[in-house]
Amino acid sequence: MTSVWKLAQSLAVSTIILGSNGVAFALPQVNSSPIAQTPETSASKRQLDPRTNISFESQGCTRRGNVVTCEVISTNFNNMHRRVHFGASFEKYPTRVVDPKGNVFVARSVNFNNVQRGSDRVTIDLAPGVPTRLVFLFQIPQTITEISAIDIGYLAISRIDVLSRTTLTNVGSISAAVGSR
Repeated sequence: MTSVWKLAQSLAVSTIILGSNGVAFALPQVNSSPIAQTPETSASKRQLDPRTNISFESQGCTRRGNVVTCEVISTNFNNMHRRVHFGASFEKYPTRVVDPKGNVFVARSVNFNNVQRGSDRVTIDLAPGVPTRLVFLFQIPQTITEISAIDIGYLAISRIDVLSRTTLTNVGSISAAVGSR
């Protein structure tokens, strides 16, 4: 179906509009696709939410004692800024991690680009095509050394708000933070 649609788009070279005097004008076809391009699918840990056109890519998790920090890169692939509320422990859209045994841990706080914004949620205006680093902090016992998934909760603000979740799987081992013992 997609290839048929692309073929139909490529064949529609121009649109004819009749003016008030009955003269036909040929207008060039305007490409209706967004200015921002869609992300490449080469990264195995990247997920694109098709409803919001925002991608998420895990940068892994590090540990300092019982505090585990998980970093995620979020990129807006719309052609305009997108306001998004990212949740940590916020009740309506929390962010969680899951270990290989199915234990679930809710984030204690979220911040972005090294700026602490709040413990339960943060509001960010994502610029088109600009990667933004999100940092989620969790309390996880030291006996747990691997994360199976990060489940990110968020609310994309627009004319119709979109409550959404994106799950990044195969996150991997929790590495020791630089400078920790």
